[in-house]
Amino acid sequence: MPLYAYSRIELALKKADINDKLSPIDVLLEFSKVYHYDLGVQEQITEVPKKVLDIEARLGLDIFPIFVRS
Repeated sequence: MPLYAYSRIELALKKADINDKLSPIDVLLEFSKVYHYDLGVQEQITEVPKKVLDIEARLGLDIFPIFVRS
């Protein structure tokens, strides 16, 4: 993993004050559970696990569309 991406995730965790609970690798492992499919005429995202949504919210990100949230 590029050092820049690792550092940016680490900084976001520190700002959210959760760097003692999660590492950048943990975040990437959790986010890797969400898949994006390109079906030609349609794109689809698999269901987003609650833990991923919680991390997204704590980090102040807006990555996943509302219609995919569980």
